[in-house]
Amino acid sequence: MSHIYSASLLRSKTTIEITRDERGKVVVTARRNNKSLFCDTITLTRSKNRADFIKKLKLSDEEADEAGSLLLQAADEMATRKTEPTDQEGQTGEGFTISQVLIAIAEECAELFHDSGGDRYATISINDHKETYKLASSDFKDWLAGQLYKLQGKAATGDKISEAVTVLRAKARYDGPEIETHVRVAEHAGKIYVDLCNDKWQQVEISESGWKIIQSDESAVRFCRAKGMLPLPEPARGGELRELRELLNLPAEDKDNWPVVLGWLVTAFKPCNIEGFDYPLLAIHGEQGSAKSSAQRLLRDLVDPNKATLRSAPKEERDLAIGAQHGRIISYDNLTYLSEPLSNALCRLSTGGGISFRALYTDDDEKIFEAQRPVILNGIAEVVTKSDLLDRAILIYLPQIAKKKRWKKRVLNKKFTEARPRILGVLMDAVSAGLDELRKGVELEEWPRMSDFAEWAIACEKALGFENGTFINAYERNIQRANGLAIEASPIATEIDAMLTECGIFEGTKGGLLKALNGRLEARGENPKNKKGWPGSARSLGAKLKEIAPNLRRNGIEVDIPDTPGRDGYQVILNKSVKKESTEPSKVEKDVHNVHNVHTANNGSSLDREHVREHLKTAETGNVHSQTPAAECEHLVGEHSVNVHANVHTVSHCKNKAGERCEHCEHLFPPDDSHPAENTDGLRPMHEVLKDLNDPTHRRRVRL
Repeated sequence: MSHIYSASLLRSKTTIEITRDERGKVVVTARRNNKSLFCDTITLTRSKNRADFIKKLKLSDEEADEAGSLLLQAADEMATRKTEPTDQEGQTGEGFTISQVLIAIAEECAELFHDSGGDRYATISINDHKETYKLASSDFKDWLAGQLYKLQGKAATGDKISEAVTVLRAKARYDGPEIETHVRVAEHAGKIYVDLCNDKWQQVEISESGWKIIQSDESAVRFCRAKGMLPLPEPARGGELRELRELLNLPAEDKDNWPVVLGWLVTAFKPCNIEGFDYPLLAIHGEQGSAKSSAQRLLRDLVDPNKATLRSAPKEERDLAIGAQHGRIISYDNLTYLSEPLSNALCRLSTGGGISFRALYTDDDEKIFEAQRPVILNGIAEVVTKSDLLDRAILIYLPQIAKKKRWKKRVLNKKFTEARPRILGVLMDAVSAGLDELRKGVELEEWPRMSDFAEWAIACEKALGFENGTFINAYERNIQRANGLAIEASPIATEIDAMLTECGIFEGTKGGLLKALNGRLEARGENPKNKKGWPGSARSLGAKLKEIAPNLRRNGIEVDIPDTPGRDGYQVILNKSVKKESTEPSKVEKDVHNVHNVHTANNGSSLDREHVREHLKTAETGNVHSQTPAAECEHLVGEHSVNVHANVHTVSHCKNKAGERCEHCEHLFPPDDSHPAENTDGLRPMHEVLKDLNDPTHRRRVRL
């Protein structure tokens, strides 16, 4: 341990000694009558550290002022001694190089640490607040060079600064503590923190009981800022979300868009650093002139304003990863297409997953980016078409704005600037209420795919002004809309849905299914090899089936693909459910029953056109519906028979056995059951026919 400085207080017998330990840390010791009163390792250049040390000595006010002057004088002498130049270039009077002086300044004035990913940081005190920088950033290098000039009046070259930073990175990695850093939002001990990114480095602390603005040195979390990040205004109380809705071009008659938009918005304030979280992708679509970009800009500026609010799509995953490291919201404007690699990367960004690639200027070092972020994008047409990304998406459609209702951009910006603090305050209230509701527990019988998102939005919905169930109902309808888009965007899903609508069930191998689907295309004059997105082999068909299986199930098609192959190969079972028709007689006078579907036979089948009959009372006998002229009609024997419907439906390409017949008939009986149903022409009794019709095992099957 080396001695640096010592002095005695004039008004007492207290002596202050300053030494440096074996690690190079400055140790301040207060002694009285040769007995140690207090000893601590502090940073002398920080006024707060000096004040805390003096407070622990329990001195009088005059003694405390004198001690503060001595410590400040000691700090100045230490800095002057380290930076005193000599005739040798790059060295000080005591033999220190400029690089060593820079290292000493950083150790005295900054807290060095690293995060779990190995990145190195420094937290420094500037004008009574704390700022956190990456050690390799230009911001930290500028601060370090400025401190040297302030103390010595001499500029440091880039090489000297780089030498110092290299040593400081090693110290931060191996000697400094592990502390996580965050971008814009963070969570700690059940509280959410939002970085306002202003010059004072203020934060908003949100708890179950409310929110307040705090200083950075009061906060339990560290925020690191990136270039381009803009400040949020200080939130104000007493606002209404109505002010935001008036600025967005949401259709008044559509009650589903507003709840899910607000759900996405409050989710952007929910960090994922504690237990993980699923962030939905918000996709805004609409014609030209529907204010898509304006809505996207306003929503992002409420959470994470940036100099480049709207950006073009990244060319590769590296660009996406870097954007996620330097901002809270990922925002892409006016897209026309999403490549498959980018779509997959957005899926990982939504629900978690790392992106890795070789670090620049290295042979084998790997750079890993792991982050989850809310994403917002817009385009005229639907650019999100892949099934897995649609499962993570919220789709919003905006109508075109009439020319007479358009606002000038400066008017919109002025209204938003005035309302933003109040809107932000309401969102903070909702986040606070969400924390409280989440602690109490949110119950739901069936959770959707993005369950974390749904749970958080439900917890916040009361504070957002909605009744219970408003959000989840709107979100489920949005999921159905996305599911329909996934079916439409997949040629395989579309063709399977059409085939099963006609056939009901498919059982066979993947190869047999591909052959059947190819046959349907060829029957329409299409070449499967020329169809975009069409599988070329049974293996690729199986992969696409697994991808679209969730969408097919939501569309009423059960998909069963066993993992183990059968005797003929890997099997596939597709079954489209059909709603049962009610067999209860109508209680409305002269109102006939719902009629079962009637079909036209295939060319290879002996089925002829069949018609459904119903029996009414004799007095009510009459023609209910006119018969199609081209259709042949069979009538049941009996004076009460009447033709009800003509043949109207065609059968699919499925094969039926020759001679197979199916009659659909219904009888209405008088209350006394005096009118028996007559069985003619080999027809089975009606109660047996109806029983079979309601049994799903009697549905036709296609076997290939």
